[in-house]
Amino acid sequence: MTIISKNKTILLFLFILSSIGYGQTTIWEEDFESYGNGTSTGAGSGASTATWSTNDGDIDVRTISGNKVLRGSDTRNTSARWTTNPIDISGYTNVSFSLDADSGGGLDSGVDVFRIQYRIDGGSYIEIENTSGDTSPSEPIQPSYGVSGLSGSTLEFRITMYNTTGAEFYDIDNILVQGTLPTPDCSTISSFPGSFIASNTTLNSNLSGFSSGIITDVNVSLNITHTWNADLDISLISPSGTTVVLSSDNGGSGDNYVNTFFDDSGSINIISGSSPFTGTFRPEGNLSDFNGENANGTWVLRVFDDTGGDTGTLDGFSIEICTNSSTDLAVSKTVDDNTPSEGSNIVYTLSVENNGPLDATNVTLTDVLPAGVSFVSDDGAYNSSTGVWSVGSLNNGATAILNITASVDGSTSGSTITNTITSISADQTDSNLTADDLSESIVPSVDQPPVVTVTGNQIYCPLTSLSIAETISISDPDDTTTDAVYIQISSGYVNGEDLLTLTGTHPNITATWDAIEGELTLQGPTTYSEFETAVLAVEYSSSASAPTGIKQFSITPGSANFLPPTGHYYEFISDLGITWTDARDAAALRTYFGLQGYLATLTTQAEADFSGTQAVGVGWIGASDAANEGDWRWVTGPEAGTPFWSGTSTGTTVAPTNFAYWNGGEPNQSGNEDYAHITDPSVVRGSGGLGSWNDLSNTGASSGPYQPQGYVVEYGGSPGDPVLNITGVTTITVDNINPTASNPSPVTVFCPSDVPTFDISVVTDEADNCTTNPLVTFVSDVSNGGSNPEIITRTYRISDDMGNFIDVAQTITVDPINIDTQPLDQTTFVNNNASFSVSINNVDTYQWQVSIDGGTNFIDISDGTEYTGTSTSTLTVIAPRVDKNNYRYRVAASNSGSGCSMVISNNALLSVRVSSVITNRRITYRVKNN
Repeated sequence: MTIISKNKTILLFLFILSSIGYGQTTIWEEDFESYGNGTSTGAGSGASTATWSTNDGDIDVRTISGNKVLRGSDTRNTSARWTTNPIDISGYTNVSFSLDADSGGGLDSGVDVFRIQYRIDGGSYIEIENTSGDTSPSEPIQPSYGVSGLSGSTLEFRITMYNTTGAEFYDIDNILVQGTLPTPDCSTISSFPGSFIASNTTLNSNLSGFSSGIITDVNVSLNITHTWNADLDISLISPSGTTVVLSSDNGGSGDNYVNTFFDDSGSINIISGSSPFTGTFRPEGNLSDFNGENANGTWVLRVFDDTGGDTGTLDGFSIEICTNSSTDLAVSKTVDDNTPSEGSNIVYTLSVENNGPLDATNVTLTDVLPAGVSFVSDDGAYNSSTGVWSVGSLNNGATAILNITASVDGSTSGSTITNTITSISADQTDSNLTADDLSESIVPSVDQPPVVTVTGNQIYCPLTSLSIAETISISDPDDTTTDAVYIQISSGYVNGEDLLTLTGTHPNITATWDAIEGELTLQGPTTYSEFETAVLAVEYSSSASAPTGIKQFSITPGSANFLPPTGHYYEFISDLGITWTDARDAAALRTYFGLQGYLATLTTQAEADFSGTQAVGVGWIGASDAANEGDWRWVTGPEAGTPFWSGTSTGTTVAPTNFAYWNGGEPNQSGNEDYAHITDPSVVRGSGGLGSWNDLSNTGASSGPYQPQGYVVEYGGSPGDPVLNITGVTTITVDNINPTASNPSPVTVFCPSDVPTFDISVVTDEADNCTTNPLVTFVSDVSNGGSNPEIITRTYRISDDMGNFIDVAQTITVDPINIDTQPLDQTTFVNNNASFSVSINNVDTYQWQVSIDGGTNFIDISDGTEYTGTSTSTLTVIAPRVDKNNYRYRVAASNSGSGCSMVISNNALLSVRVSSVITNRRITYRVKNN
């Protein structure tokens, strides 16, 4: 069956005890039967005798139902554990372990803990069980646990037992570790040199021909003819240079070594033997010193005669060597940058090549990243928690490569950070014929930040595209290239409407739009110059027909998002299942161009919205009430210690920020929940919105919407932070410019009836920066109330598509026709002309009229022998006779271009007088005028 640990970080195949061990050797076992009750230390039995101990007096050996078990009861210690020292599993393949377990006494979910962990070669502990044993809800402890398929040099156990009453208990028993030893391959090569052994001389006799293989056993047989054995020092030297003394100055005055066989398992030490040493003896040194070396190469039997007088002959010798079939796993590591900048990413490349002769199976490498760098990603089967790369099978001649991307932590400048592969294992023995290169060191430096200078404050016309920047310059004192430039709509972003697009051709840059974050990534790497060109080619557009407001764009070489109101940077780090405390510590290790990182402290709605909705921050933030229940404070960064909320979901915000953004019904302290994280959108409810907060335990849930997805890091505001100019901000304002137009030409009329109706065509030069044909509409006529003249102000409005408008005014003057000077009565003598004149404004047509009945009726007159000027402002009556006496004259005047009624003047009287008669001598004369 398959069991998944509570935090889902490790998946192991567990087998019940009956399935383990067929054909295997017991490496280590412990059933506690040999100990008295109360024992808390011991040692297992088997090929390894590693010791074990407990760190709590409430975990010890006890007799339960006639059997001895190790029981933990009422420990009241969250770190109460049973642990082993390293168990030697080297040389074994398919290592497995199993153990029995039991529990009882009313254990409590969420409080009591039974946790089983193991580790290989001193690496990180791997958890295979983490439960309470509570039966309601069902969190049972299995009766047995086991893991198989392990390999390495050492195995250690750590089992945690935490419970809180005397009735509660956890038991473990029958811990068994087994493995398979490889079958050795033995061969013997003999030599019969017949070489002379002179006194006070060293004789070296060589022997070769063994195939490559890892030595597991060496035995030597020897025949020497010599007259004084005590003169001889006999040694064997391996191809690797290891020397083992077989016999030195033994045998006294006796003669010869006859069929002498050296074997570490011999019952008699050669020192205790006697000449001619026929039989099997243990050598003075240990032939096992050759174990683990490669058998291939030249072996040397060295015979030194250290005294004069006696001589002899090396008649012959043979070497038996047993080896395990092996592979030669050649392992190397490189790093792409040995002097990286703080905060940058580096790539470790691990390579393992099988130089044979055998295929390798179950190949694993252990490479735990050192302090100073943090795991980012990998491209293979690498477990960043344990550091184990599971290569699997690697055939003869094949190579496997793993790339591990890590970020360089802050505050590491000038230090040397060394990353070393600590373990290489396979089912087959590694002959190590090829030297491994297991370590790489880096010395980080503080990256000098770039300086971004940008201009852009433009007006956006709806349903168009507009470049976000007018000019840009990116300079960097220590770099000419960068990996990427990020352009974010950092203010006014509307998801689903706003869009950034890279136009033109940029062969070294790939553009990627993230609609959630409102961010366009320009991915290189390439030169700053090319990025400058690309930024100028980025255009903003909106699908809305009438967008509103102001859009701000932050342009940053780097991965963090910039929020102009705070001047801080924010970055979401994905890390499934990370605890709050680990996230806090990881955030504190991060820097951004020298700015210190910390779990984000969101003290305004702008920050909460930005981090929660744009950074997809389903993860931890820097708030906690662990110190004092219900007293929620920001506990990271420059706001550390600042309170912001008191109580649970019915509580209130507190000074100085008076701001919180809890999800509906939160915080609810449901099961020791003391840490804040941003809520998954699927469980937003009530007063909450996207980016609202929830309280969780340090670990959160093991799955579902309450499982931590990572954490939000904020950069900025910490003491000692440098002043940066790494972000340029431009602004686009959605069209707010009024159209333009001139006032229409003024109009003068002579009577109200001649006032024209409104006509939008009188506005002739309307224009707009965005709208091609702005709309002209009539607004109103407003009179000044006058009558001579009356002034009417007629208003027209010019509007664009965004609703921006301007009003223009046309002046209409109503100047009525008035008779300023009426015609006056005229008196004349017969045959003397008489004239009538008027003064009338705004007229161009006159018609004089005459009344011969005293003004009752008038008829038009025209120019002729009697009148002249009948259609002008002055009428002349030509040489009137007495018959025109008492005629009355008036004029009717009008303006031919208007529809106004004509005006008629007052009538004026013409008096025609007869001149006086002078008589002289009876002669009569008529006196002429003038």
